[in-house]
Amino acid sequence: MTDHRDSRREALRYLGWVLVFSLPFWLLGSVSGTQLGDYIPANLPISALMAVCPLLAVLAIAGAERRRLVQRAFDWKRIPWLWFVPALLLMPVVTLAGYGLAGKLSWLVEFPAFSPAVPALLFAVFLVSAACEEVGWQGYLYPRIERMAPAGIAAAGIGALWAVWHIVPYFQGGHDGAWVFWQCLNTVALRILIVWVYLNARRSVFAAVLTHATINLAVFLTPDQGASFDPATAAIASWLTVGVIAALWEPRTLNRFRFQKSSPRAR
Repeated sequence: MTDHRDSRREALRYLGWVLVFSLPFWLLGSVSGTQLGDYIPANLPISALMAVCPLLAVLAIAGAERRRLVQRAFDWKRIPWLWFVPALLLMPVVTLAGYGLAGKLSWLVEFPAFSPAVPALLFAVFLVSAACEEVGWQGYLYPRIERMAPAGIAAAGIGALWAVWHIVPYFQGGHDGAWVFWQCLNTVALRILIVWVYLNARRSVFAAVLTHATINLAVFLTPDQGASFDPATAAIASWLTVGVIAALWEPRTLNRFRFQKSSPRAR
């Protein structure tokens, strides 16, 4: 019970600091006409810079744990090589499925020739921003929530918090209420998928970073920089993927394959 109380207190403290650090970015987004799209090829509001806030929260509250948490953002050696495949490809496949459900795959045929610098720049930007976020959401917060709830519920709970945190920049990106609603549903599902990869990759925060970065890369590495992205069909594709994972892996753990053959008992 004491562990639960400590975990709850630490989780609330983290969320409080994330909120404190995010407020200036939300205010900047409301008073500034500047968009990140003025500087990088991605249709994002300036308030998206709040990606640094989870890292800042960890640095503010984690004490002696700070260094270890930051280092975990680069713990690629933990990852079984097979799990680099979903870490890098799961989100692009889910994103393409969402575009397919929306009937918006024609841009694949008409895809313009990009300079190699464009995807390299976007991947670098999204990798850094994902690392800043995942040090907090996956490295600090998830283990504390997991002490109080099974993995699937913990993932969905953090997903809900993650979605609420994004509401302001979603609106500041020029989207209406329906778009934001569907994107919040999508965001919850995406967090569950990130947690699934993280747990199966031996709790590698770097695996979560890669998975997170490829979400943004898959959306914005399009000719219209994500303008045709439909969060409703994206949410359907994401939740269908969550359903498949729940059918194959136990929701309580998200890392125990239901149909794995048990080793024969020693005679």
